[in-house]
Amino acid sequence: MSAFDERWKECAKRSQEGAGEPVPELSDALVTRVLARAWAKQTASIEAVWVALGWRTLAVVIVVLACSFVLETRADSDDSQLDRPAVEEIVVDEFWML
Repeated sequence: MSAFDERWKECAKRSQEGAGEPVPELSDALVTRVLARAWAKQTASIEAVWVALGWRTLAVVIVVLACSFVLETRADSDDSQLDRPAVEEIVVDEFWML
């Protein structure tokens, strides 16, 4: 027999013997909460979903704008390090257009 058949028979034998440990009973408070939530069928309204998504979108936009602002201010402070070409170099580069 294959290993699968042996394991299958072993599992079937154990399942017929029953569970070893009894399942503990749930407390009344837990059962009450679970049943109350299931019976209430609390569903979120479409307005609540849009409001939640709106706040999340606003937070993401604020973070992106703050990061952009920080990067832009750093770029302005490093502006002196840029190597700008002199006017003569520009004229030489663009002379062929004349």
